[in-house]
Amino acid sequence: MADRKATQARSAHSGPVGARDRQALVRMVARDLLYYWHICYTIGTVNSCGGFAMGDKTQVRASVGQNAGMTLLEIMIGVIIFMVVLGATAQALISFYVAQHAQHQRLAVAENAKSILSEMRHVRDTNPDAFPEAITERWPDDAIVDGAGTETNETVRVAYTDPAANPLEITLVSTWNDLQGRTLTLTISTLMTDR
Repeated sequence: MADRKATQARSAHSGPVGARDRQALVRMVARDLLYYWHICYTIGTVNSCGGFAMGDKTQVRASVGQNAGMTLLEIMIGVIIFMVVLGATAQALISFYVAQHAQHQRLAVAENAKSILSEMRHVRDTNPDAFPEAITERWPDDAIVDGAGTETNETVRVAYTDPAANPLEITLVSTWNDLQGRTLTLTISTLMTDR
């Protein structure tokens, strides 16, 4: 009984310090067990029951040495996968570049057509009494406009629904070749009056 009271007194006296020591000890043991489990799992010495198969040190060194590098087959498979991914990425980038260049060409062709329409408006404004004849004489119906294209094999054709009408319906048809040699077409239509 006296021993029990002395033990209780020591436990009561140690109080929080004893609890902290127990928590630190539990953390340290848990950390060491996890570390040991990780090492045993890594080198493959854990048996199916969850226990540890204690081999000699030569087995541990041999199993670590066998997993130290990669085989030629693993490297070749990695290179093949890398080449497939690189090829797909390159194809996507090429397709993106071709689409971007086609869009740039389309914008340039549209600007060329706008400049022809602007020039037509200038002719109309400088010859107000000769509308639409001043325009149809300078740009005949179904004729190709000389020097209007800036893209590869670009031609701009002018067409009128009725060359003597007021308002004059003008259609510009631009054709050109893209990077892949395909023929692309852009059509712009507008109405122009004498005022």
